Amino acid sequence: MWTPRRTPSFASILFALLPLLGTAAAQAAPAAGVWTPVGPPGYVLALATGTAGVVYSSVSTKGIFRSTDGGATWSSFEQGSLPACLSSQDAFTLATDPQSPGTLYAGTYTGLFKTADDGASWQPAFPLADPLGAVGQIVPVPGSPGSLLAIVGNAPIFDPPFPPCFTPRAGAVAHTENGGASWSGVALPAAGYESIAVDPQRTRRAFLGTLVPSAGVTAATVQVLELDDAAVNRTLPQFPAGPYPGPLVLRVDATTTPSTLFVVAGGYDRGIYRAVPPLGGGAPSPFWKQAAGGLPAGAKVADLALDPNAPGTLHAATSAGVFVSHDRGDTWTAEGAGLPVGGDAPPLSALAVDPAPFGPLYVGTLGGGVYVLDRTGCLQGDAVACLNASRFQVGVTFKLPGGPAESGHAVPLTADTSAFWFFGPSALEVLVKVLDGRAVNGDYWVFSGGLSDVDYTLTITDLVTGAVKTYPKPAGRLSSFADTSAFHALGAAPAPAASSLAAVSGSSAEPSAESILSTLQRLPARNTPGLIRPALGTLAAASCASSSPTSLCLVGSRFQVDIAFQAAGLSGHGQAVPVTDDTGAFWFLSPANLELAVKVLDGRAVNGHFWVFYGALTDFHYTLTVTDTFTGAARTYTNPAGRLASVADTSAF
Repeated sequence: MWTPRRTPSFASILFALLPLLGTAAAQAAPAAGVWTPVGPPGYVLALATGTAGVVYSSVSTKGIFRSTDGGATWSSFEQGSLPACLSSQDAFTLATDPQSPGTLYAGTYTGLFKTADDGASWQPAFPLADPLGAVGQIVPVPGSPGSLLAIVGNAPIFDPPFPPCFTPRAGAVAHTENGGASWSGVALPAAGYESIAVDPQRTRRAFLGTLVPSAGVTAATVQVLELDDAAVNRTLPQFPAGPYPGPLVLRVDATTTPSTLFVVAGGYDRGIYRAVPPLGGGAPSPFWKQAAGGLPAGAKVADLALDPNAPGTLHAATSAGVFVSHDRGDTWTAEGAGLPVGGDAPPLSALAVDPAPFGPLYVGTLGGGVYVLDRTGCLQGDAVACLNASRFQVGVTFKLPGGPAESGHAVPLTADTSAFWFFGPSALEVLVKVLDGRAVNGDYWVFSGGLSDVDYTLTITDLVTGAVKTYPKPAGRLSSFADTSAFHALGAAPAPAASSLAAVSGSSAEPSAESILSTLQRLPARNTPGLIRPALGTLAAASCASSSPTSLCLVGSRFQVDIAFQAAGLSGHGQAVPVTDDTGAFWFLSPANLELAVKVLDGRAVNGHFWVFYGALTDFHYTLTVTDTFTGAARTYTNPAGRLASVADTSAF
């Protein structure tokens, strides 16, 4: 609602007639990311990310480096802190333990090494009497601190050898439950294992990838490893024919049921495949699907990374650059600009994704060091709200009759909810909430509760997929709505027509925005220049129950607002969230999930009354009670179950 401020009561309404109060322009979304070389230079053999902003890089012949600021600056682990075996060799694989910050594992030709204090000290991650030999890959088991799987094999011959680090060992898959203090071997064939990946849905199940050259053709197989049985349970259906001269990379996306397995056949044209291995026997046909739509012909894939904050989103390092897919490999697009590829450019070797939402993406090169892509998501600003882990950017524009479009001002309330004001910060006009409903229907949900009958348009952008939804609301009515198919998790959902939105308008009592404007235009000119008008009376001393967690106290604590709600098997009183002197909100079940906003305005300068507005983000049955503690008068507003409503009562008190 285009509404007056309380002191003086109609000053912000006059803004419609006199452009005396400017509104800030919306802060533009970040430009497309640009890859930036950040070092350290050289042949990057492995990358790993730790907590937000922490990244590790293993550089051939130079050692292991760490950055704690997203790649802006790097420091090397002092050679004196590394065991002789590690300081004299390359670490071909790095892994962090998500459950143990500061813990890093480094796999070399002479065994596995571990630091639990972010590089201050290192020790072999195996008993000295029984070293692992060469370590090809390290995989932490999700949800189990200290639980690791490692692909190990024969250590090469060194001159001189470095006892006790160097002991030849038959190839195997080794398993530890205690961070490397002791290991058990899994009874598997001794050669050919290239990659291993654990299923986060069933952490006692893993997948093993094997490459076996035979008669000039490389055969690739994928087996299911059951850790409880310490043995291969079965072999998945035949993988597409090679040749596959490069590595075999396995990744598991656990956001599907069952989990989706991705396999990269390195060195093969667009060699990304996916399958959904059933938990038991049997398999659909065809089993493997090439997941490379949009990758350039001839592109060779070196590494694949899942985005931890965007289900279904993959990043691929290829000979043609880095590409991103938001639909589990159905389509791919180039990611970022400025990364040298082709010709004399160094090949890409490894990918790592920061665990923070929209955190940096790192790519290692064989000769050019590390590049970082700034993927900064939503930037909170005066006209921009950032919701749901900053994935969604929200803005509101409003128009008065005959006037230009203006930007609403964002007021963050919770991680999922924001409000906007138009004419004064004490009077909020629109409430917006974006919820993650993927567990129910695969979509993100948008709710809005309007406290304004001004013409406004709500615009929400999914910064992961690029999908944009707009919700126009014409002048002269109030509207609350719920759109439970607003954004599909794996791409843009079709935008419904405005009339098809689940919007339910409440009663928009007179006077409307147009009639208020007409009233103001008839006011004597002497009342407009200074935005100052004599007070229309002094509010009574407050008697609102401000100490009660279920009561809002508004307009100098003259008005007390309470709400009782009911749902299937639930009932209770809303918990009050004061926002401004005129506006507040309530939550029912969780403080992170606001359900209703209420605004009480002093409209006496226009029609002699105090006005009550409310906008709902819920379709619960509820009863809202507003009490004028000065006069004792009370108004009750009841919402039946199944309805979302916005209400304006401009003759309430």
